[in-house]
Amino acid sequence: MTDRIEPHSLLEFQINDLSVKQSVKDLVSSIYKAHSIQQLNEYTENNPYHSHENVLEHIQTVFSNLLNLLQFDFVLDDSLRTALLQYMNRKVDPYGALSRKELLLIACSLHDIGKATQLVVIDDQGNTKAPGHEHASASIVPIMLDQANSTLTDTEISLIQLLVDRHDTYSEGYLSTHLTFDISKDMSIIRSTQPQFYIELMLHILADNYGAEIYKKYDTYLKEQLFNSPELLVH
Repeated sequence: MTDRIEPHSLLEFQINDLSVKQSVKDLVSSIYKAHSIQQLNEYTENNPYHSHENVLEHIQTVFSNLLNLLQFDFVLDDSLRTALLQYMNRKVDPYGALSRKELLLIACSLHDIGKATQLVVIDDQGNTKAPGHEHASASIVPIMLDQANSTLTDTEISLIQLLVDRHDTYSEGYLSTHLTFDISKDMSIIRSTQPQFYIELMLHILADNYGAEIYKKYDTYLKEQLFNSPELLVH
């Protein structure tokens, strides 16, 4: 799932996806040049979700995974797939310039920046944890966007912060604890947890955990059943 970006090195990459507007490509490229991102090249994670994985390389991989997921090729019903594409192309802020898709991509590029201060080695096998990195990352978002000279509105920035802040806690809040694997019940759970942005959060969770053995049953359930359910966009 990594064909939509072209890594020149761990420290930078070029977005090849033609569906991403140039202003978003430029913003993400600028974000990646910041010291807060570049220093993540010095850190390696090792736990059930990351097997000796460089943190900066992980962010790039998640970004590429997300670009692939946003094609919704795993949604079998054409009308539902079209509805999801339209949903992600809507603006959240009528005064802003960016769509849900574009704001999610920007959030993805920032989702783990807090690991530079939160990542710790917990045993002599090199296993790691990064407790609170979601909140640490979210707190840095306005600074990073300001340094990148973004023209995002306050509403757009707040949404990016929310997606960064919830990207793991939302997963733990409903995947690990509450999912029943009954679609009707689970739709209610995911909507009540984050009613306005559950689509974005589920997409990010799928991109973030892609390939992790511990996550495979959830990956299959979300893509094959929840995202293929007619109830998905019914409010």
